Amino acid sequence: MAVALGRGKRMRLLLGFCLAAVLLFASSPASAVRIVNIYNGPLVADDDTSFFGAEQLESILEFANLRIVADESINVIEVVDMSFGAFNPLGVTLGHLNFQTPTVNLGFDLTVGVGDVLFNAEVATVNLTGRLFGFDGSSTTLLSDPQLTGTATEVNVLGDLAVIQQALDVSVLDATINVLDGLASADLTVSDSRSLRLFGGTLVGDLLAADSSTIDIYGGSFEVDTGSGFQPMGLGELTAQTGTLRGNLQSGDTFEVGFSQGGGGFTGTITLAPEPSTALLFATGLAALGVTQRRRRPDHLRSVR
Repeated sequence: MAVALGRGKRMRLLLGFCLAAVLLFASSPASAVRIVNIYNGPLVADDDTSFFGAEQLESILEFANLRIVADESINVIEVVDMSFGAFNPLGVTLGHLNFQTPTVNLGFDLTVGVGDVLFNAEVATVNLTGRLFGFDGSSTTLLSDPQLTGTATEVNVLGDLAVIQQALDVSVLDATINVLDGLASADLTVSDSRSLRLFGGTLVGDLLAADSSTIDIYGGSFEVDTGSGFQPMGLGELTAQTGTLRGNLQSGDTFEVGFSQGGGGFTGTITLAPEPSTALLFATGLAALGVTQRRRRPDHLRSVR
């Protein structure tokens, strides 16, 4: 029995097929565009910078996996929801989303359906100002491993709502995760020789350093409680294996967390670091990058609205 599609649905399918053709063509290394921006407007494609609209991407993800390729970066420049499935019984998109580019700038929140989000092995740097969500048809939840994976060697957490755990999920062993801001609402276990550098952010859960990983906390006024009350703690590696640590981060954020390191199966180290000029310059640079991402709005975007 034939099914009649409304004009809007036919147009949506056509746009999806057209974008799929563009993406397949762009998947060739010789033809990939330099920059891809994901937003809520129409498809605008050229050899340098392309704008992929959420509705067109969503139409592909409804039933198929999608790989987006760019020679330089993929940027989410608006809050984007690609979770709606108009034609499947679940009402959500089913496909997996794969980013293939050296740098991903997640400037705003991105929502997918029940598929996975993969930061391809080519992705070396991820800058998180927004968050990644999944929608299963009834509820929206933060993505986490195994639905969120990657092999980035450097992840920078820049936004106050960005999720520090998602930075760990998209990183590879030996990666460096720099936290200027962001939220850790549960325990953070740093493993596989990763290096977590805390300059700012909101820490709620405990810190666990495992598998030869390191956690460097930049700030001051540190105090440690190992069972007999809080005592001032100087800079350097923590000597206690477990306890409670509190103090001020370089950003001015205060924290009080439990910690575990260097014993009981945990082979990592936690170090209390000063605020040297190099760290300040580094933090300032990353913060500026975060502001740039939030404000970034290409000039010619106005012409395609």
